[in-house]
Amino acid sequence: MVDPGPPVPETTAPKSIAAPAASRASNDAQPNWEGQILAHLERFRRYPARARAARQEGTAFLRFTMNREGQVLSATIFKKSGSFDLDRAALDTLQRAQPLPPIPAGRPDVVELTIPVEFYLRR
Repeated sequence: MVDPGPPVPETTAPKSIAAPAASRASNDAQPNWEGQILAHLERFRRYPARARAARQEGTAFLRFTMNREGQVLSATIFKKSGSFDLDRAALDTLQRAQPLPPIPAGRPDVVELTIPVEFYLRR
């Protein structure tokens, strides 16, 4: 699982803001394609203003298939965060992030991945 970095401070504007970038993929993971996918998605994650105002937190797990060129072919919430707004934001993250890093040689032309998208506020 990717360390989401420090939480974004609460604000009243803008409608949605970029979440903080992760400083690394994991404590001792070697750089790999899955880590590149997570890091890429992290740059496109936005905390929904309505969820922030309601202090909603959680992790949505997305399951999606993608082609070799990095285009998402299908996506669904595999495990809900407990907040409709956060689940929707997780799916929106995937859409904004296209194209994803392409599938490396030696892997199938279409792959299915399940990834976490985390939303947590500073306490």
